[in-house]
Amino acid sequence: MVLVTVALYASTPVQAQDTPTTANLNPAHVQLVVNTDPKFLKQFSILAMEDLRKAGIHVSRFEDASVDTPAKLLLTLKQEPLNEVCPGMVSYTASLALIEDVVIERSGEVIKDSTWEGTQPPFVRRQPLTGHEMERDLHELIGRFIINFKLGNPATSPSPSSPRDVEREKKSIDAENKRPIEKVPSRAPLRNLNLDLVHFSSRAGALGKALHDRALAMASKEGIDLKTVQGGNNLELSLNLDYGKSDEGCAGTDIYSARLALEELVRIQRLPGLYVWTTTWIRQITRVSKPPSKEQLEMDSDELLGQFIAAYKSDNVPSTSGNKKKR
Repeated sequence: MVLVTVALYASTPVQAQDTPTTANLNPAHVQLVVNTDPKFLKQFSILAMEDLRKAGIHVSRFEDASVDTPAKLLLTLKQEPLNEVCPGMVSYTASLALIEDVVIERSGEVIKDSTWEGTQPPFVRRQPLTGHEMERDLHELIGRFIINFKLGNPATSPSPSSPRDVEREKKSIDAENKRPIEKVPSRAPLRNLNLDLVHFSSRAGALGKALHDRALAMASKEGIDLKTVQGGNNLELSLNLDYGKSDEGCAGTDIYSARLALEELVRIQRLPGLYVWTTTWIRQITRVSKPPSKEQLEMDSDELLGQFIAAYKSDNVPSTSGNKKKR
């Protein structure tokens, strides 16, 4: 079994510490979007809007096609059947993300990405969740956003939260600015990416070192020298291969994922002095399967790294050769 621990990155600019990323957010510029089964769409949209309005946060609804807002509040309560690999079972995702304009410092490009995120751990279960069960997650996620918004915008908060909730959210603010936000993979190009400032890491349990060395050798053959020493606010290119144990998995099968992601600091356009870690480039393979073989792990690692190399070369045609380390 391959086990992976996702790392958190502690280096952030001073401006990002102790400041909620919802500070100075104008709810009138935010549109609520609900991603769920069509039969629950209206019900969940109404409940989410009611929770926000009771807190004095008046956003617009996605159904109003005439509204074009710069920010989206994306609520996801989604079940996916696993009939082909686990008949009768479903995977479930519950998350809430604030998506708006951020600026990639290395290129100056403005992209849409997450600046705040709340999520419940994804899981697999034998029976689909009921609407009532998903409603509990809806209220929990919207509640987290409300607390964060009140901390960042105290003058607009009509009702206080409980001391316990406020203290919990204060403790999470610094953590949220230190970890990569990755629920909304952007299409940011790799233009102007300086590989000398990128730290490459990989995690794949017992096969970690072998796959790490294989990735370095593959990149070197393509003229790309990946660094493995981290320092300062370096960008992070991480390869994670994970085969985890679900609570109610099918006999002999579990959730497998192979993921390659580039995490870097971006500046929130709405808050010029505030930076957050976010995932600006990501490729991922996810499936429910039997434990992957060594050959499967190598093949997936090669495929993901190959996509990164191809994208990097495509976006940096004039300067590709200049990133190959001279010996």
